[in-house]
Amino acid sequence: MPPGFQDITLAIFTTLAPAGTLAFIMVSIAILTPFHLDKTDDIQLQENHKILAKLDQFLVLPLTVVIVGLVTSATHLGNPANALYLFRGVGRSPLSTEVFCGIVFLLLGGIYWLQAFSLKPRPTLRKIWLSVTIVAALAFVVSMMMAYSAHTILSWNTIYVPASLLTAALMGASILAMITLQLGGYLSYRRQATLLCCATMLLAALATVALTLLQAFELSFFRTALLDGANMALWLYAAIVVFALCAAAAGVFIFAALRKAKTSILHIAIGCIFVFVGIFALRIAFYSIHMTVGL
Repeated sequence: MPPGFQDITLAIFTTLAPAGTLAFIMVSIAILTPFHLDKTDDIQLQENHKILAKLDQFLVLPLTVVIVGLVTSATHLGNPANALYLFRGVGRSPLSTEVFCGIVFLLLGGIYWLQAFSLKPRPTLRKIWLSVTIVAALAFVVSMMMAYSAHTILSWNTIYVPASLLTAALMGASILAMITLQLGGYLSYRRQATLLCCATMLLAALATVALTLLQAFELSFFRTALLDGANMALWLYAAIVVFALCAAAAGVFIFAALRKAKTSILHIAIGCIFVFVGIFALRIAFYSIHMTVGL
């Protein structure tokens, strides 16, 4: 068992939270760019409004994924009361800033989702609120990427760490967004959105593998009095294999789902599980290569 399992709660957090946040952004963009329908066709307009309303409601899916990740990471604090000390370091502590940005995003996103059930919706106000929430979501993603840029940790002080976190999250977000859009009925009318999600997943997977390989290669040249980077890099290589196998399995299920006349949500959901298992393997390997300056 790799030593990274002692940080399993943080591995779950960095697997779920970035992907859920980016998925929220993707679905939000779909909501803000509705169909270009003939406004004289009342039936199409009504159908358009129904789909957008369903998308608003199904935004709860990526929000729930983020919440699960954030709650899981809280167990790493030991005593829940320690969470109060996090907010004292907002702006100077990457961890505090990360948690603060996450809470702000969830608060804004949660309020937007609750407004989806309003009997008297206000389209303009909702678009403005959703746009502000997207900005908060981007801030949360950036804060997570920068949280591990520590100069005292040799193995993490590299551009490959935030870059691979982003690309892996983008892969998970693409399939999570696909599920959300399918549940909302969006993909039935915008088939090109399916292709866009699949293309994003593929490119993100390839980029993640490339970045992790570069990180492992760089790590092999690091050494301290007690640790050898070449040995630690083996965890990254093993995780890449697991990630690649999971990505291939997910691709099989997604392909099977798209071959059907009506896209199978079950197949996409199984593919989503494989994707997150693969990302989780990379995150565990990441926490197993903790090499600080000095001893």
